[in-house]
Amino acid sequence: MSSEFVITSNTCPESLAPGKSCKIGVSFAPGELGQRGGTLKIVDNARNSPQRVKLGGAGVRPRLKFRPKAIVFHAVPFDRSGVSKDIEVINLSEAPVQIDNVSIVGSSDFSVTSGCPQQLLALAQCSLTVTFTPTKFRLQRARLKIKDSALGSPQHIPLSGE
Repeated sequence: MSSEFVITSNTCPESLAPGKSCKIGVSFAPGELGQRGGTLKIVDNARNSPQRVKLGGAGVRPRLKFRPKAIVFHAVPFDRSGVSKDIEVINLSEAPVQIDNVSIVGSSDFSVTSGCPQQLLALAQCSLTVTFTPTKFRLQRARLKIKDSALGSPQHIPLSGE
């Protein structure tokens, strides 16, 4: 059996009576993307021993969701020290997501503070705080860029402020 497939439970006794059954539980933790396969081999004293059970699964990239999908700062006073808004980062997957880098692209009037761990656990969530401190009397645009191990990386969230 491949190391990506692991026996998690086995209710089979040393000797199984005729007509009786037992269960063997197997978990799958893919080490690579794409279709993966393995074989569970059961050795016993039956004529057709060993029995083989084909195992299969697919390694997929985890998915993130962001709320909101964009941030707009409306009419922020020029002499203010900055206004902040949060973006919720939600891991929709049963696997952890590695967050490698969070940055702003496009305007130095925006900054970001991450409240996210480097590894966002399965089905967990965290927040990023974006601050807008205008230095110009005009509309500013930028993007929040999140480089991670999830599908679609790097992720981009539009930012604007005036």
